Amino acid sequence: MDVEEILEFADHLVFAMTGKHLDNLQKAILRGAWDNQKYKEIARHHHRSEIYVKEVGFRLWQLLSDVLGEELNKTNFRAALERRWRFSQLLPFWKAFVETNKLLRS
Repeated sequence: MDVEEILEFADHLVFAMTGKHLDNLQKAILRGAWDNQKYKEIARHHHRSEIYVKEVGFRLWQLLSDVLGEELNKTNFRAALERRWRFSQLLPFWKAFVETNKLLRS
């Protein structure tokens, strides 16, 4: 899984919960955090102040925490989104498995 897949997945999750897409700076923060960049680096690359990027980042982690139902931050978001993405990929197979087992037991 690469950063573009994670960005798309995160955007879909946020849109499903809020009706709004991630903005360009939020996506830049996710990309930068994925690559272990400091807020200072992200800010410099996107011509924003470090303070502003930190504020947007804080609100982004809060938003993703609400969407995923677990506490997220710059250091743990990657594992949480990857875990949720893998689960979403397995969910259709899991549902089919459960339905098949119900039919076999009846």
